[in-house]
Amino acid sequence: MKSYIGIDLGGTNVRVARITESGDILMELKSPSYAGTIPCSG
Repeated sequence: MKSYIGIDLGGTNVRVARITESGDILMELKSPSYAGTIPCSG
């Protein structure tokens, strides 16, 4: 069975999901993105 990984890099959250070819969600993770909390060196 093939599975796929989708990644959403948003401004407030990062979400990752592993899904099957038929669209069933096998695993889903969500975490704050911490955008703007780490200073850029550029």
